[in-house]
Amino acid sequence: TKSFTSTALGLLAEDGVVELGTKAASIDPRLAPLYPDATLRHFATMTSGYSAAGISRWDAENSDWSWTPYQPATPHFPPGTAYAYWDEAQMTLGRLLTIAGDRDLLDLMRSRVFEPIGVTTAEWGTEGEVGGVPIRNGCTSLKLSALDLARYGHLFLNEGRWDEKQVVPADWVRAATRIQVLSSTPVGDTDRRHVIGSGCYGYNWWVNGRRPDGTWLLPDLPPRAFFSAGLKHNVCLVVPEWGLVLVRLGEDHNPPDGHAAVLNDVAKLLKPRRARSLIE
Repeated sequence: TKSFTSTALGLLAEDGVVELGTKAASIDPRLAPLYPDATLRHFATMTSGYSAAGISRWDAENSDWSWTPYQPATPHFPPGTAYAYWDEAQMTLGRLLTIAGDRDLLDLMRSRVFEPIGVTTAEWGTEGEVGGVPIRNGCTSLKLSALDLARYGHLFLNEGRWDEKQVVPADWVRAATRIQVLSSTPVGDTDRRHVIGSGCYGYNWWVNGRRPDGTWLLPDLPPRAFFSAGLKHNVCLVVPEWGLVLVRLGEDHNPPDGHAAVLNDVAKLLKPRRARSLIE
């Protein structure tokens, strides 16, 4: 879902409604006291440091997902100084884009992306409303069929083009699926410190790159590979060098070693088959 939220950001930027450097507080003044310098780019790269008031609604092991995700609390860190995978920040990004565009993000995506590429199954859960407009949950709850998710991956494989039409700006696709968080960026001291995006995160897409320890996120895949990953190990992998889009949907659990480890194991099986087909 996060990758779709960042695509909505790209569309609104194309329309001149916002920029990556737009300060979140200029859209929602309630953020000004604690987050005066946080930009939309910070939110799309998980470097905003945003945290909401209250404890987790799930009684889980982390403090993310409070009942009041839009009520700002003391930042985890100053914007841009660290990386922290934080769902409350992405919920807030969804709210900010809804306010800025004065439009339901699902309607925006349907008219600009889903309908042009033939997506028919999209459903997107809400997390409140603002000014009578539903706020789509910026971090999760978008549901698609496997084929429709593959269409989305194919759109990004072709840098935003579909049937010779530029659906999403090519510059945005290239930027969103390339490293935007340097490997030198420290991981924030939160209870999600085990999720390491430094060196391998774009605009809400996971990107093949070197993590702080020097290892590649997807060592058996080409450098330009990227993927989106969701709850219960639903993934969309795009490998431009191989012309490949791979989708996996399920209702089980996130893999214990992470989405990237499983995708890399699949790549090990694909590489020799691809080599044989090229030779033949």
